[in-house]
Amino acid sequence: MKILIVFTAVVTILQTFRVTIFYFRKDIKCLKKIFETILLIIMVVLCYFNLKEIKISIYLSIVPLLYIIVMFVYERLLSKEYISILSIKNALDMSDSGIMFLDNEEIFLINNTMKNILNDLNIHNDYINNLIRTSFREINNNYIIRSLNRIWSITITNEKEIILLDITDIYNLQEEKELQNKKIEENNIKILETIQNIEKIEKTKNLLKIKNEYHDLLGHRLALFTKYLKQDKLNINDIEFLLNSITKNFYDKKNSIDKLNNLIRMYHIIGVNINLSNNLPSNEKIANVFFEIIREAATNAIIHANSKNIDIILNISHDKIEMIITNDGKKNNDVIYENEGIKGMRRKLSEIGGNLTIINDNIFTLIIVV
Repeated sequence: MKILIVFTAVVTILQTFRVTIFYFRKDIKCLKKIFETILLIIMVVLCYFNLKEIKISIYLSIVPLLYIIVMFVYERLLSKEYISILSIKNALDMSDSGIMFLDNEEIFLINNTMKNILNDLNIHNDYINNLIRTSFREINNNYIIRSLNRIWSITITNEKEIILLDITDIYNLQEEKELQNKKIEENNIKILETIQNIEKIEKTKNLLKIKNEYHDLLGHRLALFTKYLKQDKLNINDIEFLLNSITKNFYDKKNSIDKLNNLIRMYHIIGVNINLSNNLPSNEKIANVFFEIIREAATNAIIHANSKNIDIILNISHDKIEMIITNDGKKNNDVIYENEGIKGMRRKLSEIGGNLTIINDNIFTLIIVV
């Protein structure tokens, strides 16, 4: 009998716990709350009479005892509908996000993650404003803070609910992306500057090339014209042809063969014969370089050696082109000083993979191999 009295008291305390939880929960219907409260009052009254050892009250306690025990077991073990405040707190503590609910700026519910963050930031009051003050960046109306070696995004709802989401991985990826974009932009600027420098260099090279070609052509044709004027017999048609060659467009679209024929005619007018054993190579780029070398070599032979005959031997095979230039002019010193004309020949030959050899024996000879 005494065991039943003690058991009734324990179950009464258990019912007190159940009723307390029901009043905290908003999803429990009002009639349920009233019924459980009345049952609690009955249990308290029966406990009082049980202590007086009134037998009838002890027997009356059996029915509500069984009901409370069955309902408690059902709510805690079988039913998924009822959740205790403790289970909610445990669930919140398991979250990696910081969660806090405020009631009149006081903490109503908070999980361990949020506690650790607040302690790390030394925030103990005015939580919303202090969290915002510690932020270092704002993205899409969300404040970003650093704490516990992680990056957190602050979400505030109705100034009552505060959630801190761990966005460390996303933020680091975004930072890396921004850094890569910055490097790409810097590289693009460097590439653009390099292209501009290349364009300037190319313009300078082209201007130098134009200057050198203009100088070579004009000097060559003036030298020929001066030499012609020293002759005893002058022909008005020859003079007109030579003058036109001086003032003509230096960048006409004639091919190398036509230009060589004009060159041979000009030299013939001043009494110099250019004897060509073979046609120029079919490759126009190589042919144009050979023409420029013939023109430079002929000009030097006339001016420096007073040559009357310039012989050009062309040997063309499937894997090699050889050109040998000789003249009958007077022999110069044994030592050959390479002037700009010869340097120009070597430079032009290097562009097509060729080379130049100078032989200064009894006959001055140029050997060009491509």
